[in-house]
Amino acid sequence: MLFVGASIGFIGLVSFGWLAWKAIGIARLLLSRKQTKSIGVAVAGSMVALFVHSMFANSLFYPWVMVWFWILMGSAERMIIFGRKRGAQFSSRYQLRRLR
Repeated sequence: MLFVGASIGFIGLVSFGWLAWKAIGIARLLLSRKQTKSIGVAVAGSMVALFVHSMFANSLFYPWVMVWFWILMGSAERMIIFGRKRGAQFSSRYQLRRLR
């Protein structure tokens, strides 16, 4: 977090925090549904491992790590959108807006 704050400033740090908050929301939403629990476990596990490891080595900004994480997040978001189109009901507590 110190690297983000020092390199791109306060606006970048707030934006990065917002992205992390949305990723946590996506993981919680996927874990709350029986049909998407397996990808939810993968997303949550990857996030925990990545954030813990990035405390010791600056691995959060390695290109291959970002590619893995954003492909995983994109597929998770796609599963949420696809589930809504098929009529799956998600709890209103965990409703997420579609990122445009």
